[in-house]
Amino acid sequence: MAPIPWGKFPTLAEHQLARRWLQFMANIGRASNTIDAYGRAVEDHLRFCAVEGTDPVLAGADTVAAWIGDMLDRPRQ
Repeated sequence: MAPIPWGKFPTLAEHQLARRWLQFMANIGRASNTIDAYGRAVEDHLRFCAVEGTDPVLAGADTVAAWIGDMLDRPRQ
């Protein structure tokens, strides 16, 4: 298995389906910077769902739209 720095993605690491998906992406040879970008995005989405009280597996388009809106409202780094 391709190594993933799970410490960077603690919420993702605890979510079985998300963890399996990211590990699969790494195992099929996605570049490490791609894995990092995917990991950061999924980590952010899982945290958003937790705050909203939404099961990420059942999240619909309304939740995804709210997440995107939340990201757009954040200050730029």
